[in-house]
Amino acid sequence: MRPRGHTRKRGKQRREHRKRHVRPFTVRSKREAQILEKALAAVSLSRREGIDLRHAAKIEGTRVSTIRRYAPSAVEKHAGKYWPKPSDRIRRALNVPRNKGMGLLTVGTFRSASKIARYSNAVRNLIYKNDPSGLAEFRGKKVAGYRFITNVAKLKQLAGAGLLRLDQLYAGVTRGR
Repeated sequence: MRPRGHTRKRGKQRREHRKRHVRPFTVRSKREAQILEKALAAVSLSRREGIDLRHAAKIEGTRVSTIRRYAPSAVEKHAGKYWPKPSDRIRRALNVPRNKGMGLLTVGTFRSASKIARYSNAVRNLIYKNDPSGLAEFRGKKVAGYRFITNVAKLKQLAGAGLLRLDQLYAGVTRGR
């Protein structure tokens, strides 16, 4: 029998152990878009080079706390250090070549964004190095409802007209350090 005045703590303990739901960050201004791009660049660098997030953040000119605020689903903690998860579901607005110039495409996963980045690099190699071999991987493929343009003549025509902006993958964001 419990002494009077003492209550069970099980309900409170259960509530404390529940995982807190973190809402995805919504970009509201151009400045926040720039901060999000830096955070995503640090996560990408950490994934690519295999370094912890603190070092990647320092290289990209941001902080781990900023990355945790703007991209919480992309980060996890192991042995006291923050590391990127292998994949994330952060929505990104990307510039992609369309039939009449550059267009906006919003993707919801890291893998989709990576595929579009590889495609953008292949188009860049076609335009600047005259190497169409990278486009073969994307022939007949699509991602997030977007069918990749692999017609070499069409891409060169768009580039000749000055309608391709291949220096900026993220839409509406300028890269600044």
